[in-house]
Amino acid sequence: MLLMWQNSIFDNYYHVRHRRLAKRSLSPSTEHHIALSSEKQVTWFSQQVLKRRSKRDFLENTDSPEKGIKISLNDPRWPQMWYLNRGEGLDMNVQDAWAQGMTGKGIVVTILDDGLEKDHPDISKNYDRDASYDVNNHDGDLSRI
Repeated sequence: MLLMWQNSIFDNYYHVRHRRLAKRSLSPSTEHHIALSSEKQVTWFSQQVLKRRSKRDFLENTDSPEKGIKISLNDPRWPQMWYLNRGEGLDMNVQDAWAQGMTGKGIVVTILDDGLEKDHPDISKNYDRDASYDVNNHDGDLSRI
């Protein structure tokens, strides 16, 4: 096998790389999957798959009781966001929290990613390098793709 050990992610979960394959490729690696699955030490594996993403702009008007502004969410996937969308009783009551002025200010969120635009105006003033980690490059710089 031409696999190079990268690092251990969790107990018995490993990040490996094939020496002769491109780091990012649109074509499947079927022959390599077959060879890897025949290894005695391998009980399960998964290859990362490229996902196409599209940017959406920030919604300027927020629901504000003080200003009397009411927004309408125009995200076509809003009905699928059960954790935000009221209706089925499974939501997290986020809309009421927003209406009460709760914003999450002071909360630190860790993002495990390798393509975050940390210099984007919506993110830059709140980006915390110490709370972020790039698993591929083993550092807190998420800007590299």
